[in-house]
Amino acid sequence: MLMAPQYLLVPGDPVEMVPGRGPQFPSVTVVNTSGEELGGLRVEVVLPGGRGLGWGGAITGNYYLMSGESHRMYEGELSRDGRTLTFEQVMPDSPSGATTFFVEVLATSGVPVGTTALGFYVGDQFSYSGPIVIPAEFALMYFSMGPAVSSVLLERGGATGYPGVTMWNTGPDPVRELTVSVKLPPESGLVWGQSADPPQPDYQLTVLRSDAEPAVHVYDGALSWDGQTLTFTGVDPGLPHYGARSSMYVTVSARRDAPLVYTALTFFVEGHTSLSSNGVQVTQQPVYEVRPGPLVWLPWGEDRIAYPGVEVRNTGPASPYQVRTVTATLAGGNGVRFVPEAGAGYQVTVQEQGTGPRHYHATLSADARTLTAENVRFLMPAHGGLAALWVPVAVAGNSVWGLTEITFEVGARSPESTPIRVG
Repeated sequence: MLMAPQYLLVPGDPVEMVPGRGPQFPSVTVVNTSGEELGGLRVEVVLPGGRGLGWGGAITGNYYLMSGESHRMYEGELSRDGRTLTFEQVMPDSPSGATTFFVEVLATSGVPVGTTALGFYVGDQFSYSGPIVIPAEFALMYFSMGPAVSSVLLERGGATGYPGVTMWNTGPDPVRELTVSVKLPPESGLVWGQSADPPQPDYQLTVLRSDAEPAVHVYDGALSWDGQTLTFTGVDPGLPHYGARSSMYVTVSARRDAPLVYTALTFFVEGHTSLSSNGVQVTQQPVYEVRPGPLVWLPWGEDRIAYPGVEVRNTGPASPYQVRTVTATLAGGNGVRFVPEAGAGYQVTVQEQGTGPRHYHATLSADARTLTAENVRFLMPAHGGLAALWVPVAVAGNSVWGLTEITFEVGARSPESTPIRVG
């Protein structure tokens, strides 16, 4: 039986280091997936060799590990070669959340330009820190980057996921067009697009631009000879002014024989060399299930609306960032119709526990029986987190009395139909 890990390691945010400008704080986040308090962990942090980095000391002393949540500090033991700090009995702060640990690092005047990272050994797991970027003095571009917020869960041979990065403008001018390359992790069993029979490759980069038009921009990529890297040219990140934000992602899935790994894709963005995406976990078990909703009564009257739906339950080992295509199909010949809401056209609505509803634009089929919504997001917490999904329907002029039904499909999951009583 596959046992879910008690915790996962996720690289922290990237830091940019310039000699003479003080220390930075590379980090790693421990995500507790057990729901129970973790015991004291042994942590080792290793400097990369030959990169001109040393342990800082401008604020808290040379050899401390710090928690970003509780501000707890652990004093470390320095190895003989000066490259490794070891900390004993390190306690993650929350049994149901995430704890970010960081150390203080300085760059010397001879540090080479490029990207590197610290190595974090936490208990029996390893992760690099967030990228440490040493910019060229006259090639510094005024934007910052970080991994997308939540991990992507992929079932072996299952639906696609969308790892990516976020960007924000930190300078006075618009960020110009960029060249972006994205590389799959080696020997991970991940593929571009949908791993199916036959395969459905996807070589596109999608940029979500909240501060520019159009809000969604898609770029076609050039595939490398080994099939592991996509390169996109002329990418407009949509960062016209200071503080503007955007994100970009690609589409991947896991082969049926993919190893059960926690990994990440690498984004090479012009001016910032490399950056890890949000984490990608390959799992053997299903990561969500869909259950039919209860019977819905739809009374007569053009102004009477009912909301049939389904329940989506997280069965995976972590809090996923699931993006799925959703379809809702009415049974034929019953006179029930989909209705647009609030002048916004047709839509699908999702709501998780403790959050407000989110609405996604949907397209009505030519026969008016099916609604399709793309890129519907589910953010249920791990191990039993729930989300409700529904659509609005009303009676048509030729409605008949009695029972009918609506069938939902969420990604690759299609439960029993949800019943509707008309009249």
